[in-house]
Amino acid sequence: MTLEGHVIPPVTSEVLALPLRTGELVRQALDLLTRQDSGLRRASLYVGLIFLGTIAPCVVILWLTMFDPRDSGEASAWAAWLLPAMIVAGIGWLEAAVYARGLATVVIGGRVEGRPLRMPESLAIVRRRFWRLFGAGALVGLVGGAVGFAASATILLALGPVEMLDMGVSLALSLLVTTPFVYVPAAILLGEVEVFEAIRRSWRLVRLRPGLAIVSGMFGVFSQFIVLFGMSSGADIAWRLIDGSGLSDGFPPLLTLPVSAALVFAFGTLLLLVEAVSASAAVHAFEALTHFTGGLELGRAFPAPGGRIWQPWLNGGLVVLVILAWLTLAGALATYPW
Repeated sequence: MTLEGHVIPPVTSEVLALPLRTGELVRQALDLLTRQDSGLRRASLYVGLIFLGTIAPCVVILWLTMFDPRDSGEASAWAAWLLPAMIVAGIGWLEAAVYARGLATVVIGGRVEGRPLRMPESLAIVRRRFWRLFGAGALVGLVGGAVGFAASATILLALGPVEMLDMGVSLALSLLVTTPFVYVPAAILLGEVEVFEAIRRSWRLVRLRPGLAIVSGMFGVFSQFIVLFGMSSGADIAWRLIDGSGLSDGFPPLLTLPVSAALVFAFGTLLLLVEAVSASAAVHAFEALTHFTGGLELGRAFPAPGGRIWQPWLNGGLVVLVILAWLTLAGALATYPW
């Protein structure tokens, strides 16, 4: 079988040996996540660097705005840089989220089949399927958001603000809504299909083995708690350090850049970890059910080009975003009332 002129090798023995028993498959998924050679470290550093390049400047400007001792009238001249920085940061966040989901899926997919991908190969696959992943994620997010909003509004109107009940219902609905789409990223990246075909295939696989799908969906829901816990813990530690050092009343502006960069980079690496947890069981189950990983071959055949200092790490879109982000920071720092 060929794919765009490239011969797809036979299915590996590792894929053929994947168990369909839920407990054993979950054990293998967890084992891959905890292995030191799981291949996720470079991917997490890459997502962290995207955050650093596109989001850190916005965080610095926002932090300077919060700690500016002057009145709002004086601050407005330089703080006007915050709006363009926020726009660039929002685009960077969306791009980093797609890269995190895609890299987690293809890195795990290559590991599961016993043929780990190099970083240029993983990047080539994700860039090739970037807009499909973005579209699928936006569609699932809209469906999940609409259902969650409707449920929260119903509880609020019927019972008033009941936080624990609202959280429990949101958790159950999140699992219910996301489970039918749990194999969509794997179908796009490993199965080489369009968005709506990926959704159809995901539904078929869910109906075939609903137990596997539910467990895979639970991995995704659990990963959301990692984000909340990581963010709350990181914010708490940062505030304790600032407060304990006596800087809460007057944070030195010069420290905002290194502190913001460290926090933003750490959160970027956490995002990749979250996506890896979410994708791990789903990728294992997808390969166990389909015995197909042909989409990974395009990365091996046509890896992201190298040869220049920014390759393969940056493509044209990311270069533009990074330049714009740091230009906004430079403009803000140049006009800041030191």
